[in-house]
Amino acid sequence: MKYKMLWLAAAALTVSAGAQAKQKACIFDLAMTSGPVYAAMRDYAIQAQKWGADLELTVSSNEDVLYNDFLNGKCDLLASTGIRVMPLNKFVGTFNAIGAIPNPKVARSVVQLLSSPKFDANMVTGKYEIAGITPVGSVYLFNRDRTIDTLVKAKGKKIAVLANDDVQDQMVAKVGLQAVPTQIGQIGKVFNNGVVDLVALPAVAYKPLELHKGLGTKGGVAPVPVIHLSGTITINTTKFPAGYGVKSRQWIGTQVDKALAEAKKAEGQIAPNYWMKIPAADTLGYDKLMREARIDLTKRGYYDPKMTALLKKVRCSVDPTGYECSLAGE
Repeated sequence: MKYKMLWLAAAALTVSAGAQAKQKACIFDLAMTSGPVYAAMRDYAIQAQKWGADLELTVSSNEDVLYNDFLNGKCDLLASTGIRVMPLNKFVGTFNAIGAIPNPKVARSVVQLLSSPKFDANMVTGKYEIAGITPVGSVYLFNRDRTIDTLVKAKGKKIAVLANDDVQDQMVAKVGLQAVPTQIGQIGKVFNNGVVDLVALPAVAYKPLELHKGLGTKGGVAPVPVIHLSGTITINTTKFPAGYGVKSRQWIGTQVDKALAEAKKAEGQIAPNYWMKIPAADTLGYDKLMREARIDLTKRGYYDPKMTALLKKVRCSVDPTGYECSLAGE
């Protein structure tokens, strides 16, 4: 009888532990359950079981709500943009620095590098840990008037920026645009309705936000990457088994080519006639201007200097002939 009671007690503890092991994963995807992020997280949840987690997926197109839910303990895992979690981890958030990742080759190298154990310590801030970084795609300027094809012409034009994002405000001010603070759920609407002239978004936002409505017959997309947007998985470490974050980062690092393929597919969904032609001389001018803004924002504490230095190192390893590679400052 005594052994039977011990066995029942042990069984009860096992059931209780199993119930407590279920973690709520909150996912930001503009296209909700039909979007690429949610689809990728379904695959991720299967892998997570191997690392001792049982994820319960929930999705929303409102990133701010999910972020606050995560901070308030309503979510144990947050799948979001890297920009949104910058207050929790400036090092990882600086992946999204203006002009820092000019092409997919650099993005691939950086993501794979950050998934290595060498950077494990940089992934943890208090109880929060970045459990994965993935490329979402280049962010381009969607313009309602394609005749505005230089920064000189764009000066003073209105551009939607995320409300309460000081980094975006500073970036916009640097290039001479007029920032219009906007909630993320309203960005597509303010552009399509003509409240703003410009909006900076990755190609994956084109279809769910119906940006073709804002582009109309006169608009265009400047093929100059403003930033390369990252996606991140952030966890509350108190809700996950020890070592979960390391295993998660390593696995996500193996998925980088799949993520880049999704980004390329999304770019292919933008009608060819919308892509503007920017002269090489103007493109170099954009690069120099973004570099100056990046250096200034780093000095002022908006970007992490260790990450900006790392990003420059990778850029110059991919393209040693780059004009910046002989210059100091990052």
